[in-house]
Amino acid sequence: MEKFFDKFDVDYQEFEFQRYFNGEGFNPLKLLLLPFPSFRRKFQNEVEKVPLTLGMLAKGVELRKWDTEKIEGRTD
Repeated sequence: MEKFFDKFDVDYQEFEFQRYFNGEGFNPLKLLLLPFPSFRRKFQNEVEKVPLTLGMLAKGVELRKWDTEKIEGRTD
């Protein structure tokens, strides 16, 4: 993503990587804790990721900055 922002000269200070992508790697501790109901609920309640589309990237290029509200079309 950083290369994309650099290539198209987009200010990405507001871009939240974890909003669109899962973390890298695998957490073995998570696997060990899944049998316990209280931890399973915690992992099941993790925030769903927002799909990142080509249209959103194009809008960021058009705006020359990553404005999450405008790019995602949120009105809240």
